[in-house]
Amino acid sequence: SVNSELLASALGTGAPLEITIPQQNPNNTMKITVTKQNHYRYSADVVIISPDMYVICYDVDYVELGIHAEGSYQSLDTLQIDLTLQNIGVQPTGSTVTAILTTESDKINIINDIMNGAQIPASSFMTYTDAFTIELLPLIEDNSIIEFEIEITSDGNTWISGFELNCNAPILEYSNSTINILNGTDQILDPGEQGEIFLSFHNIGNGYAYDSEVQLSTSDPNVTLSGFDIIASIAPDSIEITTIPFIVEVAENSPVEYFAEIDVYIVDSSEFPFQSMFRLPIGFYAYDFEYGDEGWEQVILSEGYINEWHLEDFRNNTIDGDFSMKCGGVGELFYSTYIHAALVMPEIEVFPGALVTFYHWMDVGPENTPNTWDGGLIEISVNGGEWEQVEPVDGYPSTIINIPSSPFEEGTPVFAGNIDWELVELDLSAYSGTAQIRFVFGSASLFTGEGWYIDDIHYSNTTGSNNDTIIPITNQLYSNFPNPFNPTTTISFDIAQASSFVTLDIYNIKGQKVKTLVNDDLEVGKHTILWNGKDDSGKSVSSGIYFYKMKTAKYTSTRKMILMK
Repeated sequence: SVNSELLASALGTGAPLEITIPQQNPNNTMKITVTKQNHYRYSADVVIISPDMYVICYDVDYVELGIHAEGSYQSLDTLQIDLTLQNIGVQPTGSTVTAILTTESDKINIINDIMNGAQIPASSFMTYTDAFTIELLPLIEDNSIIEFEIEITSDGNTWISGFELNCNAPILEYSNSTINILNGTDQILDPGEQGEIFLSFHNIGNGYAYDSEVQLSTSDPNVTLSGFDIIASIAPDSIEITTIPFIVEVAENSPVEYFAEIDVYIVDSSEFPFQSMFRLPIGFYAYDFEYGDEGWEQVILSEGYINEWHLEDFRNNTIDGDFSMKCGGVGELFYSTYIHAALVMPEIEVFPGALVTFYHWMDVGPENTPNTWDGGLIEISVNGGEWEQVEPVDGYPSTIINIPSSPFEEGTPVFAGNIDWELVELDLSAYSGTAQIRFVFGSASLFTGEGWYIDDIHYSNTTGSNNDTIIPITNQLYSNFPNPFNPTTTISFDIAQASSFVTLDIYNIKGQKVKTLVNDDLEVGKHTILWNGKDDSGKSVSSGIYFYKMKTAKYTSTRKMILMK
């Protein structure tokens, strides 16, 4: 047999046997097997050789001739091919050996396709330097395999052999963006302000990206973009950041607390286009973790304890999103015992009017009891000072019991139990300066649950300034955030006249009023109110389209929102 294919067989009778074997190609192995009942099997491998000359392609080496000799064979490379042939026959070749290179790939330009070389002795190797030259054309995809055929001739004999070229290519992904405010009083991009945007890109492919041109665009009428940059090189599994800022300008009359969608285009020198999108928050900070952990840090807080914060795609709160941050096992796996670790938010400016909201999901500690051994809490550090616990607007639902293995002291208020995605509000009006928020999770030595998920962190201020309060010029009702939402959303509006009587009502698609949010005299300034998706009787409303209508003596405005459960 050859290559497990039976060629011939015969039954032994004690007399000599003759087995006729079809002609075989050299450089292969034939297996001969003899069996007899109650005897051990006998098997031997026999090398097939040619009684004459027989030449095959044994190996190829590539030499990069361009300016990028990084060992990655990819589009726009020019390669010199050094060819090693093997004569597996028992006779030498003729005095000249000719090889012709061909390929069916339309991504290859063969510059030099013919090699004339010296004789190859019997059962020997011969290497021919600079046998062929090829050019790799644009748009060769990552991990592509390009097949080549070599027709070898000598003294009227022809042999067909070949080899494969494994090609690489870059695959660029938008990673993150940072913004520096040019003419504002904080690091929130507000209406009428300009900012510098810097983008980072991750090359997840196996090839190098060279001279990658980066452009931004948007169809948002409230945002104007300008700028252009070229990233010289992005190595495989590396992240590079643009060095020339893109300038963003927000219109004076832009609504606030909404996202402007920014399209990102990047094209490298091999003509591969990559497209992505990020959401630019106007009038607030926002973190949804859809493009990674976005500058957040993870810290172990006590010796002998561990950290299990990580980016997770098992649960998510963002509409049409995939990711959140979780403290616990991967996916639905439970968290470990002896955790004491923090997820630390990048710095923000806090002052009267500063507000942080976030969504969380939790399966931690015992159910339906105010006492727990595991839990999570929020801490703040202002101007580099000591960390202190922050009390949410609606408080913490549980308290740590006396258990020596807990990283928390007895009586510490925490989040615990079973919590479906829930909005939490942190009023930071009592603080002023540069601050960081951190989410602290701790577990003792008892049984555990799935863990704590954090998503859609939203930071804004109700004054728009850390100096004097800005007085609105006109009454204005803004888009709610988030939209669509489930089950809670924030509605913001401006009041320009002192002691104005204001109503803000929610209507269903039939025009029926379901909830009155405001029915009072309000002072001049920016106002924010949460709707929890419930009607005036306290019942949760169904999914669908709703309208919210603001009315004063001189102003009326209505906007649409979508509740998705």
